[in-house]
Amino acid sequence: MANQAAMSVYLSNDSTKKYLKGVLGERTGQFITSLTSLAGSSEALKNCDRNSLLACALKATSMELPFDPNLGFAWAVPMKNIATFQIGAKGYIQLALRTGQYKFIGSRDVRDGEFLGRNFVGDPEIKWLPDDERANKEIIGYMAGLELVNGFKKVIFWTNQDVENHATRYSQSYRKYKKTGNKNDAIWASQFEKMAEKTVLKALISKYGIMSTDMQKAVVSDQAKLNIDLETGEENINYIDNSESIETLPGEKQKELLEKYGADKVTKALETMGIESLNKLTSHDMETLKTIVEN
Repeated sequence: MANQAAMSVYLSNDSTKKYLKGVLGERTGQFITSLTSLAGSSEALKNCDRNSLLACALKATSMELPFDPNLGFAWAVPMKNIATFQIGAKGYIQLALRTGQYKFIGSRDVRDGEFLGRNFVGDPEIKWLPDDERANKEIIGYMAGLELVNGFKKVIFWTNQDVENHATRYSQSYRKYKKTGNKNDAIWASQFEKMAEKTVLKALISKYGIMSTDMQKAVVSDQAKLNIDLETGEENINYIDNSESIETLPGEKQKELLEKYGADKVTKALETMGIESLNKLTSHDMETLKTIVEN
């Protein structure tokens, strides 16, 4: 297990030191000190695989993001004794602003009474309540918005159900939490609001934003287990929180849906859910689709 002493020993191995010096140069000493301290800062991190934790720290360093959960830019989330890389909303915003192409970018929860509907192109209309008034209002969803220096603007809005559907679809640990109530390893359960704000922002940037090389790295590496071959420098990415396969809807069930609701309604529902086709619909998505087509 990777306790603080073990991490110190691991980082002082000749192969590890050689690799770090090749990547970090003069920053190697400070990096080792910081990572050794971080590895001993919690029981969960103490028990993490050392290479996965090292890879997370190096990924954040390569993007010049602080690697500290208290700062909210980038950090490691322990999952089954594996460190998975996590980018926060602040990390995405920082990377976006560095491109020099963003005039404004951010994400926020939306309270009851603030969402007014959608305009003629389908973008949400949101009117913010005063801070003291909104503090006592229920959160009904999450928004993310950007404005580029060239004048392009885009705002997206996900309801709580949209976010819930995303977490259920893409997080094995969250699906397990929904069944057992156990929050262990389920970051979506323990930090739902932070994950929601980050996820909606990530969706906005991925679809409408200008993506620098670092932003592309962030999107690909986010929520993944990273492994580094210290001999070759090759990096392996594995999305362990969604490693459990999700069976898509069999052909017979697809046919039943089309016969019951009609192709037009089903197609529009899939578009609303952000699913490309019936071939990618899963059993986890069925209740959502039925709710949409029946309303």
